Amino acid sequence: MARAVLLAPFLALLLPCAGAGAQVTHRDLEDLERHRREVRPAPILQSIGSDSLAWDVMVGVETWDFLEGGAPEEVPDTTSGSSHAPGRGAVIPVFWESPDTLLSAMVADYIVRHRNGLATVLGRFAAYEDELGRIFTLRGLPGDLAILAAVESAMNPLALSRAGARGMWQFMAGTARQYGLRCDGLVDERLDYTRSAEAAAAYLEKAFLRYGDWRLAISSYNCGPAAVDRAVARAGSDDYWDIYPYLPTETRGYFPAFAAFLYAYLYRDDLGIPLRGHRRERYVLYRVDDDTTFAEMASRFGVGVRELERLNPQFLAGIIPGKTRTYYLRIPADRLP
Repeated sequence: MARAVLLAPFLALLLPCAGAGAQVTHRDLEDLERHRREVRPAPILQSIGSDSLAWDVMVGVETWDFLEGGAPEEVPDTTSGSSHAPGRGAVIPVFWESPDTLLSAMVADYIVRHRNGLATVLGRFAAYEDELGRIFTLRGLPGDLAILAAVESAMNPLALSRAGARGMWQFMAGTARQYGLRCDGLVDERLDYTRSAEAAAAYLEKAFLRYGDWRLAISSYNCGPAAVDRAVARAGSDDYWDIYPYLPTETRGYFPAFAAFLYAYLYRDDLGIPLRGHRRERYVLYRVDDDTTFAEMASRFGVGVRELERLNPQFLAGIIPGKTRTYYLRIPADRLP
């Protein structure tokens, strides 16, 4: 489809902006402090040592102005032998060269109406693209799925929804636990955007194996598989546009918003959309295999406790319970001994 046609304003379905102007604000930080106070009190750790602490590999990342991060461990590819191998094919149809004119119109409308917000959010996504995309590709999934975080939270690692979903990937606590994230008074891994990205990748892999269609799999991330299954049953079809009228109202704009973010990012130069608000920083991952505290780590490496809280908001009580499992603490790279 010609770009002149694609970029024309359309009186199509109005899509929610998915928080395109969001960023980490004082209110976000206040919400996080309230979250820390509301969860159950953390137990006092009697055994705090450092014998099992060790530096892991240094990772170079791009980030905007709040968190830095990395995925310290590779996730195995579990898709071999599946009937719908997630790594096959593109995430979305090449809709701008296909007869899918409705999606093209919705994408164009979204881009025209939210141009300024897209420039900001896509700038943040650019800072995380390699890091998050690698989490998906290590599972054999398309790396482009990482841009779903832009739709979910506008790349805000402390995002909190009215329903109580938290973090860049907007997990509810129950779902987070189903996908291996710890959520209790000590640790809320929904606030660790790499750990929660691994959970999101696991969810989307399972959803694709269920539906064999990325449009349905992505839609289910918003409304859950039960709602998609009901829409399929009511439509008597598993074609996305057949079930579209039967999806929950808020979900109907979800996959088109994903397609708009992805299209705008891939063709940002042609569309004249700048990338705003990101900068390059470096951090190191410090492996923690024993119980310790932010206070001890701050003293050990000459970094402020508040800075450790900023980089590692998932540790709600300032305690890293490394005896229960290995954790990775983010430390500014310039503190490497």
